[in-house]
Amino acid sequence: MPVVPEARMERTLRKLEHQQKATTRYRSIEQRMDETGETHVINMMGVPAMIVAMKV
Repeated sequence: MPVVPEARMERTLRKLEHQQKATTRYRSIEQRMDETGETHVINMMGVPAMIVAMKV
């Protein structure tokens, strides 16, 4: 079995960490939307931003 280069492993781990943070963020947004009945979220620029989250 080939050995994965260390740099590639580090990039993969950073990407995984980023994806886990994004998942947590989107789940909290989805939970808030479910609780409040919101259908969209306003982004930092004050513009409605469509959030698409898949329930797993």
